[in-house]
Amino acid sequence: MAQCMEITDSGQVHLLQTPPEQCQALIVLQPSDYASLQTAENIWKTDTATLGQAFGASFVLVLMCFVVSDAFGQFIRFIEEDRP
Repeated sequence: MAQCMEITDSGQVHLLQTPPEQCQALIVLQPSDYASLQTAENIWKTDTATLGQAFGASFVLVLMCFVVSDAFGQFIRFIEEDRP
């Protein structure tokens, strides 16, 4: 559990009862908290190449759906025009 800590001018360390969200000094973490924080941070780290590939793939998917649906629409219109 994270705890708020303050170092005085004389060098003494005092643990405060302040909640970590309102802490104006240092926050001390236990090893398990630190490990979970590092894991959560790595989840959101992505390089620009991966983001570029994801954008390109989604753009191509949308474009292909448009082209296929347009082709179906033209085919259906062509069949309907030939009927007597």
